[in-house]
This record gives sequence, structure tokens and C-alpha cells, in this order.
Amino acid sequence: MGGGDIATFFLNPEVDCAVVCDVDDSHLAKALDLCAKNERPKPDTVKDFRRVLDRKDVDMVLIATPDHWHASRQ
Repeated sequence: MGGGDIATFFLNPEVDCAVVCDVDDSHLAKALDLCAKNERPKPDTVKDFRRVLDRKDVDMVLIATPDHWHASRQ
């Protein structure tokens, strides 16, 4: 979800991504690759969204969640 949103935002040349937050390292790596392919500065990466909210250089926060969830039965 977030990768598609970032790609859409990058259609605007004035948009950069200051930080990417995800608990999944593979998702973080994909976001970094997307920034590099779009010739944007390398964003910081964090796993705790509270670190994003603490930052003073963030103008907007996008939370990209799907309209479904995967529950595991135990």
C-alpha cells in the first residue's frame, strides 16, 4: 500500500520522503529502492511510528493500511 502511495507522491518533483516506518525490513528496503529509483534523498528508516511523530522535519504522515487484515489462528 505504502509503496504505491510513495510512487504517486513522487509524480510531484517537489516531494521528498524524509522517513519510512515499517516493522518489516523487506518493506523498508523496497521503500529505499523506490526513493533511489526516483532520485530522491535517502530517507531515514524506523520501526516505531512514534519516532516519526517526534520529528520536526515531517510535514505530513501517511498511514497506508489495507482495507483488510490477516489474523492468525492459534
